[in-house]
Amino acid sequence: MASPVYLMRFPRNYVFGENAILECKKYLAPLGNKILFTVGCGPIADQVIGKIKQSFAEGEDADQFTLEFVDVEGQVPTFKNFEKVADKAKAMGAEVVVGVGGGRALDFTRGQAYYTNTKIALFPTAAATNAAGTRLDVVFTDDTGKKVETIQAAPNVAELLLVDTALIVQAPSRIIAAGIGDCIGTYYESNFTAKQFNSRDDGSSMGWAAFDDGERIFRTKGVQAIRAADAGYVTTAFNQVVEHIIINGMLSGNVRGGMNIPHVIADETLLFLETEKRAFMHGQLVGYGVLPLFIKADKPLDEIYSYVDFCMEIGIPVNFEQLGIQDMSEEELYKRSVESMDSHILHLTRATMVPEDICMNMLVADKLVTAYLASK
Repeated sequence: MASPVYLMRFPRNYVFGENAILECKKYLAPLGNKILFTVGCGPIADQVIGKIKQSFAEGEDADQFTLEFVDVEGQVPTFKNFEKVADKAKAMGAEVVVGVGGGRALDFTRGQAYYTNTKIALFPTAAATNAAGTRLDVVFTDDTGKKVETIQAAPNVAELLLVDTALIVQAPSRIIAAGIGDCIGTYYESNFTAKQFNSRDDGSSMGWAAFDDGERIFRTKGVQAIRAADAGYVTTAFNQVVEHIIINGMLSGNVRGGMNIPHVIADETLLFLETEKRAFMHGQLVGYGVLPLFIKADKPLDEIYSYVDFCMEIGIPVNFEQLGIQDMSEEELYKRSVESMDSHILHLTRATMVPEDICMNMLVADKLVTAYLASK
């Protein structure tokens, strides 16, 4: 019998730590002398660019490097926009393109490589999802950013993933909550799908061990990490949580689990839902989606209630009222659930799904959670 096949998505080099960006020259210099940075890190952009320039200004070889910076803040990752960045990389003869910022800035870096085949490096300044260290590229159809055209693997594995927690801690704490939600949703749905196919033992034992440890860290250190982010200080708990957010996506392929209800809800059923209270990030919706998954998986009440309490502490919505959809009719929810069956997520997983898996389990979870909150 052939050994199971699974996928690892690790970058070639991984650097993690507080103020790591001040040493970026040491890690980028071997990749090339002409470097283009795609920057999308909002209010800390000037600070980040200054630290990069400071790193390259040190040493006798400072004049050997050409650095250029392109601002992609607020731009939507589309193939057309990727090509614009690629044109700038070609014009300067860039040997390496570095993404600095949130998920979309990193998407630009991965995406331009379709046209340039340059080496790429990734410097995430936020930990809102588990995708920072992966090859996955989210591509939208147009500049409205309202429809995902595809999610695909970028042509090149990152030569370097550099994570500076001194930068990440400056982001709002809800970003860490979203990162936890994305990862913990991935953990539970991977376990559920692997159980469906009796395949947990087919995956990488190292991958599952890291997944299990991540869930433990999120549940025991997640609240501390959120409070550290609120205070703006890097602590041991903050570092541990951020690192597990970063590595979670790199491991999700080699556990041979698969996305399920939480990601379908986040990426289709509730995607771009405009309500008065709608201000949720992808990971917060994935974290919410664990509750309908728990209903589907017939989890015991004490496990469901424990998860609800955890979500309430870190800022993940747990029922329709908190999502702002308490007035949505069952007919509208079912309609959205039917439309969700066209989700690109279902093309990326072994799981099979019908609309009732979304609609019914969301409705039951809402009744259960709302009653629990009322009883407290």
